[in-house]
Amino acid sequence: CADFSLNGALQTTNETEQVVLAYDVMCQYIVNLMQRWNMQFPDTPLKTMKNVIGKMHAHTHLDVCQYRYSLYYTKGVGRTDGEQAERFWSEANQVAGSTKQMNPGNRCDTLDDVINDWNKSKMVHFGAYTLSIVH
Repeated sequence: CADFSLNGALQTTNETEQVVLAYDVMCQYIVNLMQRWNMQFPDTPLKTMKNVIGKMHAHTHLDVCQYRYSLYYTKGVGRTDGEQAERFWSEANQVAGSTKQMNPGNRCDTLDDVINDWNKSKMVHFGAYTLSIVH
């Protein structure tokens, strides 16, 4: 699933010079990435990427991972923290009390509404913070 999402995201970066990929478990994700990529997407070359672990999650990793995948030592990222997707959860968790008693259909509809509102809010305030669409 993560490989499929990465492939879709990379399809929109044709003119981009540098791709920085932040993932909570980057040190594990990239272990066999090339082999998986060549099997799943043989006609799509994998772009050169700088792989990092978000600043919040990096502290739970071994020292070697903290240095190898640190955003603090990555050129061109500014003060990015690599935790864009995590910001959504603080908002989404607020509806947990309401949705836990719903039937599956109502719960999915409500969560879709919350996600769509989050994405619309980001588009309206585009420039105020990094865009990361949640699916």
